[in-house]
Amino acid sequence: MRILTFGSCLSRYIAESYVDLFGGEVVSSSYHNRIDRFVDTYIKKLRQEIPLSYMESLNLSSDNMMYVKNQYQQATLGKHLLPNGEGFFDALKQGVDLIITDNFIDLCSRLQLSKEHDGLSVFFNSKGEDAAQEKFEIERSFLPVEQAVQYWDYFGHYLWRVAPNAKRFFVNFPYAHHQNERIARRSKEFPQAFSSKKFEVIPNVEVPARYQLAHTQSHFANDFYAMYAGIVNFRVRGLHMTKPRH
Repeated sequence: MRILTFGSCLSRYIAESYVDLFGGEVVSSSYHNRIDRFVDTYIKKLRQEIPLSYMESLNLSSDNMMYVKNQYQQATLGKHLLPNGEGFFDALKQGVDLIITDNFIDLCSRLQLSKEHDGLSVFFNSKGEDAAQEKFEIERSFLPVEQAVQYWDYFGHYLWRVAPNAKRFFVNFPYAHHQNERIARRSKEFPQAFSSKKFEVIPNVEVPARYQLAHTQSHFANDFYAMYAGIVNFRVRGLHMTKPRH
């Protein structure tokens, strides 16, 4: 089974747990792409990109350059931390059996708008980056949930067209425990606003305290990802809950 992920560590770790428990291979994994920028740039082709050579000239930190390159098809889009990874579109062309996506970056990330490229955008962390202060302006607000779900609906239809035989999953990122009340609220609003006929939608699952990690709010104990992998496997196999015997 060839598995593709799109979103964040959530979809990636679910996929890796799936491989450990049920088999398969993660062939492509895309991080750091906000859904509006990705769809407008690579699917609708309405938005141009800031030249990658320009971004490379800014002397951003290695972490930020990783974030940037993960958003460029000519760089590492789809190949995040996969030594033999396939680009996002290459993997779809070769064929995949399972697609797992999540909306982490749409909940809590604002794009950087280039002052020298007519407001073209890219995601990276501007804190401590002199170039960001001089050459970019960060968006004032998050991507509205209403717009995000429209883009995800479009993305779901795209994946259905190009990978009709793949099982496609959308996982609502479980962020109701976030200390930022606005982000926590957005994580609750998203599943209320989004439904899809092209994705199997996994709802927002509350993260029990025992699965939360002290050093980060966005990663969880391994058993939590295994739980998601079990849900995915259950649906991939087309299983249904049986009625209890009397």
